[in-house]
Amino acid sequence: LEQLVYSILEDGTLTRHEQSSSRVAKTGFYISKRQIAGRFLVLFAKSKTERTGNGSFDPRGLMVVTRPNTGKNPCEMSSKDLNIKYRLVLSLEQLLEDAKHAPSERKTDGTDNDVAINVLFIRSQHKQLANLWDSTYSSSSTFEHSAGLAPRRSRLGLITGAVLHILPILEKAVIAMSQADRALRVARVELSDSGRRIVGIRYPLRREAIERLNTML
Repeated sequence: LEQLVYSILEDGTLTRHEQSSSRVAKTGFYISKRQIAGRFLVLFAKSKTERTGNGSFDPRGLMVVTRPNTGKNPCEMSSKDLNIKYRLVLSLEQLLEDAKHAPSERKTDGTDNDVAINVLFIRSQHKQLANLWDSTYSSSSTFEHSAGLAPRRSRLGLITGAVLHILPILEKAVIAMSQADRALRVARVELSDSGRRIVGIRYPLRREAIERLNTML
């Protein structure tokens, strides 16, 4: 939750006043109207484009969706679909306004303090939202789908070092595999424990892919 609020405050376009439009959903936190696999789903949605008074700039009102378990979704959701499936529980405009007037001993003279105050306001005044966000985040710390949630973790095979000279071998090793496994892309990852950044080529972790590569090297 803290990381999301930090990114919201860093994005200056999100803190601008939103013009009212019946076509475009409000930027803010949403909870599903129905339970999915025994639990309610939570997300943060923001308008993909700048708002206009009549919504003519984006007639579908596309929204960029961020979930606690999968992060920012590359596929947008229309305002119509969002409003059908979810209900707004806290708009960004309401959060910034209410948190600004909330009693606090800390001064909001920096982004970090602003983050702390906004998060504290959510946790104290919107406990259901905060608890649902936290529980979704913790429950999705798996490698497989569980409790109706997409996993937050994934296994990644990465070949690092001087790999350009063996690229033809890598391509040949996976030529008979699925299209997804044949997609050898450059990937940049950051280790969460040390912050170290690694660059390499993604390679499938399937046993046959590894065995075939070992025989060809």
